[in-house]
Amino acid sequence: MTDEEAEAAKQQMIDVVASIHNRLVELTPSTQEGMSDPEVLVAVLHAGCLSLYQGIYRLMPDWLTEEAWILCRTLMVDSITLLYFMGYADKLEEMFLKFQVSSYRHEIALEREALTLGLEGAGDKVALREAELPALESHGKALGWTTLKGLPGFKDMLVEAEKAERYWSYRRASQAVHTSRLAMAGRVSWGDGRYDLGTKKDPLNLAAVTLLATDSVLIAHQSAALVLGWSSESDLNALAEELRGQLVEAAKAAGLDVEKAHLMDEV
Repeated sequence: MTDEEAEAAKQQMIDVVASIHNRLVELTPSTQEGMSDPEVLVAVLHAGCLSLYQGIYRLMPDWLTEEAWILCRTLMVDSITLLYFMGYADKLEEMFLKFQVSSYRHEIALEREALTLGLEGAGDKVALREAELPALESHGKALGWTTLKGLPGFKDMLVEAEKAERYWSYRRASQAVHTSRLAMAGRVSWGDGRYDLGTKKDPLNLAAVTLLATDSVLIAHQSAALVLGWSSESDLNALAEELRGQLVEAAKAAGLDVEKAHLMDEV
């Protein structure tokens, strides 16, 4: 594929991704009152997924594909978390507490690390985090818990959602986070004693991350919309099929073999 063809393929995908993002924003209530704390969490997680998807869209014009993979990794996790919440919509209060417990554990570990390093104010932050524990324990006892439970690991949530095959895509995205040879090859052309610092134009790699990101943001939207009552399941399924189809057709029209992306499946 020539540079001109690559640029044309990229622009076709950008146009569709921008359209999908705008459509989802239009379908999302800009504000909502009278919600419970668990419902607010679902709405905020969904808003974060839209922001991540927008970030990926903003990276596409400059061929920052590996950087898009980095954002896509977080988008995958948050969308599957929303899918997990949807599966326990009748126990949303329990899911909310599990999220709080997981967040607390990560935050307290971070602040204790800062304390170990002697960073200014770290002791106060540790004390602040530790002061949250009694409230969490009280909340857990009210739900009948004997010990505090956090959310399952990402891989476990994938298995429960019958999407275990997506762990490969998560690991692929992790290659960009940790700067492996695969990620370096996605950023620049190198090898055989030479390199080219010009941004690498790889439409298929761009299509792969774009398809995965789109599928993930649609999972997030469907899950949040069902939990919060924004739309019916049949309408959401039809919307997802329509928007997925638009991107797949754009990629195919650009001459890309989307089957090589191993990414598309239903919620």
